[in-house]
Amino acid sequence: MTVTPGPSASGSTPATSAPPGLLTRLLWLLVAAGVLVVGLMFSLLALVVLLVAGIAFYAVIRWQTRHLRRQIDSVLRRQPPAGNGQAAPDGRTIEGEIVGRVEYERSAAKTVTDVLSDTGSRR
Repeated sequence: MTVTPGPSASGSTPATSAPPGLLTRLLWLLVAAGVLVVGLMFSLLALVVLLVAGIAFYAVIRWQTRHLRRQIDSVLRRQPPAGNGQAAPDGRTIEGEIVGRVEYERSAAKTVTDVLSDTGSRR
């Protein structure tokens, strides 16, 4: 079944248009490139505006809290160092208990024998 175009609303038959020529295609390519360039310009402008606003916000917060930061620094400087005030020879402070391998194996063996003896006494 084939459909033939009928007359349009104005009463004339629709005209078939020729495919666009090379000049029309180049013109559309230039228009699309221009729209792309304008879009990129506006996105870069928006990025710069947001970046400047963020830097300004950071600067205002730093400026408003400068007295608080100075007070915290002075309080921390007045506090005595942690521990007994002596640092390790290499500059690192290590706190904790060192358990040697022999002590660990002895305590583990005692624990196992204690568990076994407790289960034997329950019977």
